[in-house]
Order: sequence, then C-alpha cells, then structure tokens
Amino acid sequence: MSGTVCEICNRTLEVGDWPFCPHGRGNNNIVDDSLDEWNENVGHVPVHFTSKTEKRRYLKEHGLEEFVRHVPHPRGKKENHTVRWI
Repeated sequence: MSGTVCEICNRTLEVGDWPFCPHGRGNNNIVDDSLDEWNENVGHVPVHFTSKTEKRRYLKEHGLEEFVRHVPHPRGKKENHTVRWI
C-alpha cells in the first residue's frame, strides 16, 4: 500500500502528516473539562464543581457571571480583549 507523495520534497506522506512542506505530524489537542474547585462566592454555602460544564450550568441557572477584570496591555497597546465592554 503506497501513500501520497509530496510533489515538492518527494516524501511519502502518512495519515496524520501535515500536507504542506515542511511536513510534520499533526496533533489532536483535547481540552480537558475536569475541574476540582470549591467556590465560596456563589451562595451561602461552598459549592464543589467537578467539571467546567457543571460550573457554567450552575452559574447560568442562578443568573451569575464570573468576574472578568480587563487589564491594559503592558506596552500600552489597545487590543480588542482589553477594551471596555459596553
């Protein structure tokens, strides 16, 4: 069984190889959903969250949002992530 050969470098490509020169192997990054957090600020008693999905669902059900502090860029540049959200 023969694989695809790159027309530029004549390398035989295998499943998972990057299709453009220079070739390398692709990686499959999976974002972990697990979490082990005790949060004391969402109610009268501390709540334990074991996943990020569970925490998002809890906050949404109780009409809560996580606090986000926008800090300026260290070099004074204005970016979309640090401007005021109104």
